[in-house]
Amino acid sequence: VALIPLGILLFALNEVLNVFGEPIQFLYAAGISLVVSVVFLVVISLLGEAPPREKTDDLTWQPYIWREETEELRGKPLWKNYRFLSIVLLISTAIIVYIFR
Repeated sequence: VALIPLGILLFALNEVLNVFGEPIQFLYAAGISLVVSVVFLVVISLLGEAPPREKTDDLTWQPYIWREETEELRGKPLWKNYRFLSIVLLISTAIIVYIFR
């Protein structure tokens, strides 16, 4: 939410005031916004105090979660296994992108 004004400012500088000379293409602007957002996130996280581990254990991924899901998925057919379907989706997308390149 705090980065919305920054995005509006970048848009105004780029599109309205033409500060950068030739306008930056919107896909490049999205990448720049992503990098700025990640930098803000990391800096603010490092400046703040870390919360107690008990509060974050349920919110962060742990290796035991992968092992538990693997056991749950072991007996399911492939069409009910979201990992298998994800791989099929990635391969299908790659094939479609290759065909229509």
